[in-house]
Formats: sequence, C-alpha cells, structure tokens
Amino acid sequence: MSTRRFDSTKRTELRFHAMMTDLGGTLSENFSFAHDINNRGQVVGSSKGHAFLWENGEMVDLGTLPGGGFSRASAINERGQVVGFSSTASGEQHAVLWTK
Repeated sequence: MSTRRFDSTKRTELRFHAMMTDLGGTLSENFSFAHDINNRGQVVGSSKGHAFLWENGEMVDLGTLPGGGFSRASAINERGQVVGFSSTASGEQHAVLWTK
C-alpha cells in the first residue's frame, strides 16, 4: 500500500479578470439574486419573491402564475426564453417558460 504525502507548499491558483455590474434597484427588497446570464447580457434571477429579467439596464418583474405568491427564474437561453418555477393560488409549484 502506497501513501501520498500532501505538500502544503504547492498551490493551485486560478486567476481571471471579471467585471462587476450593479443591476440597479431591486423589486422592493434589500437584495436580489442573479441565477443566470446569456451571451446577450440578459440576466435572470429573483427579487422580492418574484422572477426578474434584467436587460438594457432595467429589471423587469416576470410575475407569477395566477394567484401565486412567488416565482424564480433559473436560466435563460440565447433566444431570451426564461425557465423557472412559480407557485399557484393553491400553493403548488409549477415549471414556467417565459417568452416575449
């Protein structure tokens, strides 16, 4: 049986250049979460319990299913189609596809 010894002097470094962009105001809450971004710069996420789409410097509330209390946008493709979930009036959660 061979044993490997950990050498604490060897380290792996990951370096990258990033730019942070403030998405501006939230949907009436102190915070919001971005969940995905596409190559067109469109961002989706959630704020105040509602899914949002951020594009052209504006955060747009995507709403909920009728009577639902919350929604979340999870991903966006290059066509701008957004997938996520929303609650219904009865409290169930359903998958949602938002399109323009």
